[in-house]
This record gives sequence, structure tokens and C-alpha cells, in this order.
Amino acid sequence: MVREEVVQTLGEAEIFQALTYEELSDIAALCIPTSFEMNQSIFRQGSRGESLYVITSGRVALTREIREEGVPDNLQLAINFLGSGRVLGWTSLVGSRIRPLSAMSLASTACLQLSARRLRAYMDLNTSTGYHIMTGLAHLIVSGLLNSYKALDKQAGYQKSLRREDAKPGLTSIGRLLPP
Repeated sequence: MVREEVVQTLGEAEIFQALTYEELSDIAALCIPTSFEMNQSIFRQGSRGESLYVITSGRVALTREIREEGVPDNLQLAINFLGSGRVLGWTSLVGSRIRPLSAMSLASTACLQLSARRLRAYMDLNTSTGYHIMTGLAHLIVSGLLNSYKALDKQAGYQKSLRREDAKPGLTSIGRLLPP
């Protein structure tokens, strides 16, 4: 991927949309093109986030493992499905940097990988740019929360319908949500 394409891709990503061409060009210098095969794990829930990814092609599922005591198979709840131009791994920029979700490629997927440490250092030196990135990140977090709520509501409806069909008191079925 040539530098101009990297700058354009970054400019389309939600957390970088407010940046100038020069700022995007600086961040492009931090990017490493990375690819993932179909069904390859990008990162796992509970792991420490070291990188942020901008998807350039392909599709990624964000899932959360829900553990239920006494149930051998944990529920993998699909929280969101992301495609080109979307950002994943944002937790690497804030707080404890522990991943609350897992990410897996649903198709052959190409990404721009950014070292969170290097991006945070750039933001510390360029506070105005850092402010714009963090504002974009805040919008991304709100969007992610809303998608999580929708996924939970969908799962609750799924669980309720299973309980009605099975009509056994206390039965909690664990299912898997698949992409739409």
C-alpha cells in the first residue's frame, strides 16, 4: 500500500476524520500493513492491547465470551461486525489496555497496524492532534456501547424465546449469534 493510500484510509477511519493531511501523513509513518487469514484471531478478550488496527479490506467479528457457571460451553456473543475503514483495538490507547472483546477475521482481512505506544507518544507531542483523536475515539466508544446494548437485547430475546419453547423452569440455553 503506497503512502497516499494509507493517508486516505486513515482519513476515512472514524477516530482520524478530523485530522489534517499533514497529521494523517505523520500517523501513516507509524502504520505497518498487516493481514489475517479467514477465521484468524486478531486479539483475544483479556489480552493486553499493544496495537490499534484500521481495516483496509475484509471483515472482522468482535465477540465477548460470556461465562455461565455450570455450563461447559461459554457463550460467544457477537457484539459487532466491522469492515473497511473501521477501527478496532482502541482500548490499547486508554486505561488498563485490557481487551474487553475478541476480534476474529471473517474473511481474508488487511489492516493498518499502529503501535499504541508510538501513537500515544505522538499524541503527547502533538496535543491538538491528540485531542482530535481522543474526540473521535469518544464517538467510537459511544457507538460501540450502543452496538453492545443491541447485541445484549438481541441475546435476551433469543434466550426468552428458548425458555418459552422449552418450558422448563430455570433452563438457560447458551447459543451463538451469527453474522447477519
